[in-house]
Amino acid sequence: MAADRFSAALEVRVLWAHLRIAAIVDPENVVDSREFDQALSAATQLGRTAYPDSKPPLMIADVSQLVQWFQEGIADAAIDHEIAHCLWCQDDTGNPCPQQG
Repeated sequence: MAADRFSAALEVRVLWAHLRIAAIVDPENVVDSREFDQALSAATQLGRTAYPDSKPPLMIADVSQLVQWFQEGIADAAIDHEIAHCLWCQDDTGNPCPQQG
């Protein structure tokens, strides 16, 4: 499990490095780049899979944007966890309860 998390954090860091290089080479298009979407998605997914451990891996801890995306993934996973364990959300109606809304 730790090796998988390290590999995922390394992938996020490499994607971030590609994004930084793209920002130097073509600054106008970096926000719309595939690298940006991949880095965002990978960091968010890293947070989702790390839940409930909220400490970002050292590989990304020094990049505030990556930490923010990681924390968004944790928040998403926490909501999913709440819904999955809420008796009213799991009443077979297909509708979330008012609290989960």
